[in-house]
Amino acid sequence: MEHFGKIIGYCDGAYQIEVSLKADECGGCSAAMFCGTSNGDRIVLRADAEKGSGKYEIGRRVRIQAKESDRMDAIVKLLLLPLSVFILVALIATLVGANELVVGLSALLSVAIVYLTLYFIHRRNRERWTIIQVL
Repeated sequence: MEHFGKIIGYCDGAYQIEVSLKADECGGCSAAMFCGTSNGDRIVLRADAEKGSGKYEIGRRVRIQAKESDRMDAIVKLLLLPLSVFILVALIATLVGANELVVGLSALLSVAIVYLTLYFIHRRNRERWTIIQVL
């Protein structure tokens, strides 16, 4: 997963990169539905410089890349974890003897809690990108 952007700042040991997303850039990306952006949006991503590359000037255009492991981590967190919690809660509620309405509502509530927790964790620990090329 790669994007082109412009360095707009440096804060807390990471560069802030402004990226403009266009319709053709996200079409083939398997993680596009998780970005929370729509066509034409501008987003600011945090990026580290490759080791030994030195400091970059603000205003420079760069190419940034996310690690492949970050993509798999997102898939697990956003798809597999909530689905697993949903099934587990529904199964436990059924085994306890709850009626169907309680089973369904408790499973949906548990998924909402998982997504809310992931949202707050993500806000604190934003993923990092790497600057791989200065343009």
